[in-house]
Parts: sequence; C-alpha cells; structure tokens
Amino acid sequence: MEKFEATLDNCHKEPIHIPGSIQPHGYLLLFDTNTLTLRYFSENFAALVGLEPSALVNTHAETIFASPFSELLASNCNSSDIHRLNPMTASIKTKDSTCVEFSVVASQNEAGLILELEQNTAYGVEINHSMQHLMKHSLSSMVDSQSLQASYEMAVEEIRELTRFDRVMLYKFDHEYNGEVVAEAKRSGLNSFLHQHFPESDIPKQARALYLRNPIRLLADVDVDGENSPLYPQDRAIDLSACILRSVSPIHCQYLRNMGVQATMSISIIVAGKLWGLIACHHYEKHIVPFNTREVAQYMGLMLSYLISLKTSSLEAMAEANALTLSSSVTERMAKEIFFVDGLRYESAALQEMMKATGVAWRVENDLECYGQTPAKGDIENIYRWLAEHQLGDDSIFYCHNLGELNEAFKAFAKTASGVLLMPLSADANHFIMWFRKEVIQTKNWGGKPEKSIEFLDDGSHRLMPRSSFKLWVENVKCKSHPWTEAEVSCALKFRNTLVNYVLAKSERYKKLNAILEQKVTKRTEALENENHFASYCRAITDDST
Repeated sequence: MEKFEATLDNCHKEPIHIPGSIQPHGYLLLFDTNTLTLRYFSENFAALVGLEPSALVNTHAETIFASPFSELLASNCNSSDIHRLNPMTASIKTKDSTCVEFSVVASQNEAGLILELEQNTAYGVEINHSMQHLMKHSLSSMVDSQSLQASYEMAVEEIRELTRFDRVMLYKFDHEYNGEVVAEAKRSGLNSFLHQHFPESDIPKQARALYLRNPIRLLADVDVDGENSPLYPQDRAIDLSACILRSVSPIHCQYLRNMGVQATMSISIIVAGKLWGLIACHHYEKHIVPFNTREVAQYMGLMLSYLISLKTSSLEAMAEANALTLSSSVTERMAKEIFFVDGLRYESAALQEMMKATGVAWRVENDLECYGQTPAKGDIENIYRWLAEHQLGDDSIFYCHNLGELNEAFKAFAKTASGVLLMPLSADANHFIMWFRKEVIQTKNWGGKPEKSIEFLDDGSHRLMPRSSFKLWVENVKCKSHPWTEAEVSCALKFRNTLVNYVLAKSERYKKLNAILEQKVTKRTEALENENHFASYCRAITDDST
C-alpha cells in the first residue's frame, strides 16, 4: 500500500480512514464472513499468541477463540446487525499459555467481519454501576434544563465525571467550520479554553466527514504513533472508519503534542445530518477509556444532539413563521395598490425586517429605489452587474455574508453591504430586489494563530507541522455580516414567486395598454383624416358657390 506524504497543499486529502495500522493498546482481526477464516490482523496479535504472521493467515476463528464465543461468532457472522451484541467477551490463549479475557467489539464493512479486542479493566466494570445513576439523574437534568447553555454545561460536567478526562469541552462549528468552545469542564489548575475560537484547518474536511460516519474516536496515547501496529498483510487498503482502534494522523498527533495533550476522545454532535460540533476530551497522561464508558458517553452525546435539534428547529420554525407573516403583510399591501410597487414602498421597513436586513433596493420598473442603509445607487448597479456576470449563473438567487472577499473593490462599502442577497426578477431585463446587511465587527479570541508551517530537517528534507502556538491570539473580524439562514433564503424564494407574478402581470397589463393605445391612436388618426376630408369638401363647396 502506497504511503501518503502530507504537505501544506494536500493535508486535507490525507486518507485517514485507511491508515493501515491501529493503536497498540488493542488488537484487530478481520475475518471472511462466509468462512470465518482470518484474512487480516494487526501484527501485535501475532506477537500476543506467539506465531509468525504468515502462519496466522487463513486460521479459522474456532482455532483462535474458545467456546462459547466461537459459537456466538459462527451464529452471527453474517448478521448485518452483529454490532448489537457489543461488547462481547472472549478469552485468548497467549504465547505463554495463559488465558487473557478481552472485550470484543464487532463491525462489518465490504472487507469482512472486523473484531476489535481490548483487555478488560476494573474501570470498565465500574461504569456499569454508574449507568443507572446517569439515566435517572444526569440525562433527565439535561432534558429539563431551561436553556441550551445549561444543557451544554451539564453535559461536559457529566462526561468528565464519567470518563475521568482532565478537560472536556463542547466545541461548536460555525457555517465555515471554525469552532468555538461554548462549554468546558476541567481539572483545577488548568487554563481555560472557554469562548476561544479554533480555525477550520484544525479539523480538516476529511476528518469532519469521518466524524459523521463514526461518532466517537479515541486516541489513548499520542506518543505511540510511531509504535502503531500495522495490519498484515499489506496487500490492500482496509477501511477502518468504524474502528475505535484506528491509528490517528501523525499531523494530528503532533498538533496534540504541541498543545501538551497526551490522550483525547471526541464525540460527534450531529444535527439535521450535519456536524454541529464535538465533545472534545483532553488528558495530559495516557488514558484508555473502555467500551462501556465510551458507549455511555456516546449516548449522552446523542441526547445532546437531540436536544439541540429540537431547540434549534423550534427557533427556526418561529423565525420562518415571523418572516412569512411579514411577507404576507407586504403582499397584501401590494394587492391593495393600483401600482404594486407602491405597496413595496409603503412596506419597505417590513421588507427589511422580513430578511433581518439593514437595507433593501429594487428595480421593478425603470428606476432603482433604495431604503434603509444601502450603498450609493451607482455602487448597487456595479454590485448587480458584477454578481450577474460572475456569481449568478443559472441560479435564481445569490447570497453571501462576505461580499468584500469576493471582490476586493466591494470592501469600500462594507459598512452597509458586507452581506448581500440578490434575487433577480426577470431573465431579459434588469429587474431585481437586493437586500443588504451591514458589517458586524467581531473580536475573536483564537486559541493560537491559525496557520500551519513547514519544518526543515537536518538532512535537507522537510515535513508539514501543525501550528504550535496556542497562546491567545486576538483578531478583529471585519467586512462580514451575520450569515443568511436557510429559513431566510427559503422565505426570499417564496416572496420572489409572488413578486415575479406581479412583475409579469404588470408586463402583460402594459402590453394590453399599449394595444389599446395603438387602437385608439389608429382610430383617432382615421377620425382626423375623415375630419380633414370633410373640411376639404366643405371648402370646395364654398368655393363653388362663390
């Protein structure tokens, strides 16, 4: 299997789901689901049982495991929900002929049946006794909390008590996947990361995708990444996405060392199918968290995800209902006016409130009209022409909260137009409505300057290094507005349909008026011609009589 070398340009493409090795505190076995013969395994397992790796290939499961586990495996190996049996218990005879009991976690993928083995500990047994307390008290308290913030704080406190990590943080992503620590529970004497921000590059895209597929990840000791146990044989890449023992990117290990962190665990918070945030656990010594403990912590993360989903859905529904009410008010006023644009003028304030905008401009006739805080008309014309040429394409709408980053020239009016939502109303004419949001200057406390670097080695080679400074770095974020929400965009599209109907109706009315006018002009012309003929006839008669 070809080794991937991470650079500044390609670190976001690092194939972290197929590392080819596992962490050394456990063992991994991959069986053919039809024959239950061993196809792949971590090399440390061969050392455990005292055999050469080549001698283990194609060994049957019943040779490795004693009863009753071998029978349990045989009767469930083809079951798609074998994970429901987790954790199982199995005994293995080691090279010195002693039997060691392991906790076994099963999963399946296209390669076969994967078993992860971790040695049982007294700590793992203890957690069974705390589960009842957790279900009765901790989760009910989280649900009954009056605010989401209170639920955040309770969740990190309970997970820290459960897992015994030195620090547990709730890390919330923004729309660009920069993170902010919104709740923290920590051992006394540690500095606080609360309300500090961390850049998107700290958790790259492929890592976020893996957090969606596998909602929990454990790194027991960052200093053993060089001692990870490779899979045998190395004739293909095995997808270890679902494996808790999967080894971790060397870049991430170095990142944690730079923070002084020795062990970590992360639990995904998933809302509406998207990665909302993480529960990030840090320890400053090696720390192995057994399966039962991880399961309870993951369940708490699931409950927190559910609470966040309920609360945010309720708030979004209220905001959308309010926006639609305002939209109806504008539409009703338009319907009452002889000229519908007068309804827009009268309801311009409602039109801004509907989109939480600080200004609005439109051209539904020949002239551009502006209300609220907007750029000058000439600047609006420039924005419209540039967006129509470079951003709209076939889309019926365009919106952004950082217009100045798209075109450097537009930073000149960031105070009134950092955020723009453009909605064309016709394909063949420059009819449109455009909402603006003013700049919101934010002071962000970053957990270190967000950058990576290259370290040059003595032999002239180099390697990618994650950022090493986590000292507080303060930045004033400018030329950005509050982002447009999905509910606001949806409301704008619905309003667009209404407005387009008025524009089309007006266009049809103009066509009819023009046709009527042409008819009247034709009739008047004929009448004038008839009058002229009659006058000429009268003059002719008068001339004859004289």
